Amino acid sequence: DLADGFGWWIRRIDGAGKLYDVIRVDHFRGFEAYWAVPYGETTAKNGHWVKGPGMDLIGVLNGWFPQLEFIAEDLGYPTPELAQLLRDSQWPGMKVLEFAFDDRDDSAGLPHAFPERSICYTGTHDNETLMQFCENLSPESDAYAREYLGIGPDDDLPDAIIDAGMQSKA
Repeated sequence: DLADGFGWWIRRIDGAGKLYDVIRVDHFRGFEAYWAVPYGETTAKNGHWVKGPGMDLIGVLNGWFPQLEFIAEDLGYPTPELAQLLRDSQWPGMKVLEFAFDDRDDSAGLPHAFPERSICYTGTHDNETLMQFCENLSPESDAYAREYLGIGPDDDLPDAIIDAGMQSKA
């Protein structure tokens, strides 16, 4: 915490920095605000939002580790405050191709809309492999993806999705 100058974070990132040049910080959302559940509660329903450490922590990490690059795992429910923190941090966020091809969603998550300052992934550790994802798409989402990608029913969908990610600004 701030009282000890974020000592735990400094030690943790120092250790990871000995192994990696780029560190993805999971649950970046918690840097802005996080859901706190009081000790002893039997349900998370009794929690509340608490302001996170924000730029205080990010500034410490950037200052202590100028040789490292950070990626913000900024997935989940976006808020204006979270978007501002991501901009202020100057860390790239994440874009996930498997999230893009849902015929029920708008086009904000499609590869053509990925910002330059982001890292493109096919999926995450919480997702199926891209091959499994494509095999399990609904007929509507499959048609949506193929139309967006400009490919036919016999073309390789996983390859086309990867190509779209590679051609994005990310």
